[in-house]
Amino acid sequence: MQLGILGTHAKADVSSSANIQALKQLFSANGSSSVTGKKRPWLQYTSPDSIDSDDATFRTMLEKMDQFERISLAQSFQILPAIDLRDYGSFGLKPYRDYRDDERPKTYNEVPPPIVERALQAGRIDVDLVSADRLRRQFIWVSTNSFAYPFTYSIDYDSRVVWLAKSLDISDSALRRKSTFEVERTILEKFFVEVWDKLTPEQRQKVLDNIETATGRAIPNKVALVSLGGAGALMALGAAVTLAGFSFYTTMSVVICTVAGFFGVTLPFVVYTTASSLVCILSGPIGWAIAGILAAVGTALLLQANPKKTLSFVMALHFLKAQAFHEAGLLA
Repeated sequence: MQLGILGTHAKADVSSSANIQALKQLFSANGSSSVTGKKRPWLQYTSPDSIDSDDATFRTMLEKMDQFERISLAQSFQILPAIDLRDYGSFGLKPYRDYRDDERPKTYNEVPPPIVERALQAGRIDVDLVSADRLRRQFIWVSTNSFAYPFTYSIDYDSRVVWLAKSLDISDSALRRKSTFEVERTILEKFFVEVWDKLTPEQRQKVLDNIETATGRAIPNKVALVSLGGAGALMALGAAVTLAGFSFYTTMSVVICTVAGFFGVTLPFVVYTTASSLVCILSGPIGWAIAGILAAVGTALLLQANPKKTLSFVMALHFLKAQAFHEAGLLA
């Protein structure tokens, strides 16, 4: 299954520049570690080495997450409602006329989680939309065909992640003996490879320039790297900027934000000033950005399980895990 993410004539625009300038500011202010000191009781229910196949454990993990984290996951599904005209000027939203037409958010999927939290507290959004049970049912819905959905009451998250990987043409040998977290990372690598292969040389150059700008790390021999296919570029980039451990996720956040910009998608933390640390990128807009990228090319048939919407959730959850594992000392 090919994602079909980019057309050959997609161009970088001001959205890409805005995304990366915001990334650069957050990288500079917080460093790549972005340690928040936040307690995450849900880490009892997953680890970098675990096979996350038990439905009850998956449900409990979602229940133990805080509202900010569940909002991020809900946004990856794009299930939050449209913003009522009465809500502009409230909850941290600017008045309606204070936005340019091209930057005005239309739904609560397009704003930072703190704004959603305030709207939830005011009763403007149904709290059920960010409940653990709703997220779990939504994941079952997007990863199950419509004939099987009414009869599906539990979920083996690991098997769904493996199904997603195979839907993206990842080989069995690449998945063998891997934990759930490792399979998720393999999917993210595949996402990079396919995105890279669909970029023009100019867009590839822009991605590399933005990685340098946001991280402050020089990439040697960029001209040669631009000419490589996705798999070769990932390997060369790993050698150039060291994609081991947590640095892989900071670099991938730049790639995703840049590609989102090619579609004119400005990430929520660019428009608003509520983001104060890199965690707002890694555990917030990543799933939203991927959802926006994939929405630009449509969705799968309704009678089929939907790898694109499943991918948005899996990647949002994966970045949440990466941040949490990093802060817990489980991911250097």
